[in-house]
Parts: sequence; structure tokens; C-alpha cells
Amino acid sequence: MKDINNLDGIIDSSELLKEHKFYLEQIKDREQKYMLSEKEEVLISKMSNTEFFCMVKSSNMVYHQPPLW
Repeated sequence: MKDINNLDGIIDSSELLKEHKFYLEQIKDREQKYMLSEKEEVLISKMSNTEFFCMVKSSNMVYHQPPLW
């Protein structure tokens, strides 16, 4: 669905799709929110699994550490 530029027009052309408009828009929004850019995809594909795992683990530690009080 990420490649569909005229989603509203397509939905408006079908009564069945109009009934599911909210869900279709949610799917498209979710895809856009969690999609990596082409540069990011290439970078990750060039990284070894170990490098990627360390990057993810360190980012989780930074953002998900409990407070130290």
C-alpha cells in the first residue's frame, strides 16, 4: 500500500472500500511510520549481524533504562 498515491480516489470509487476506509488508511499510515528509507535499508544490509545487534541493544539501553533514583 505504500506505493499507492491516490488511495482516497481508489477508496471513493468502491462502496466496499468506503466501508473499510478507516482501516485502509490506518494500514497505510502504519507502513509509512515504520518504513526505513532506502539509505537506511542499504546501511543495515551492509552491517554484520553483530554490529546491528549491538546498535539495537545500545539504543534500547539508552531509551529504556529505568531511572536511577
